[in-house]
Amino acid sequence: MALDIQSELGEVAKEILKMTDYGRKPFIYREEVKPEIGGLLFSLIALANSLDVDLEEALEIVLEKYEKGLNNGSAGSENN
Repeated sequence: MALDIQSELGEVAKEILKMTDYGRKPFIYREEVKPEIGGLLFSLIALANSLDVDLEEALEIVLEKYEKGLNNGSAGSENN
């Protein structure tokens, strides 16, 4: 399941690359990214369910970490 997430994330990245003509043009939204993001979300939910992870609780934990980082003057992501 973790490999499914990696694969789905790659598909999202591929669509984003297409939206920027592989970095040569400004971002132009394409509807094709929606099912790719949906696939990524489905894979993440399936993994969480198989590990018996409460997704709401997991989100609360990470939001608290980001808030602490923002309060300390950082963007938050470097605290992970």
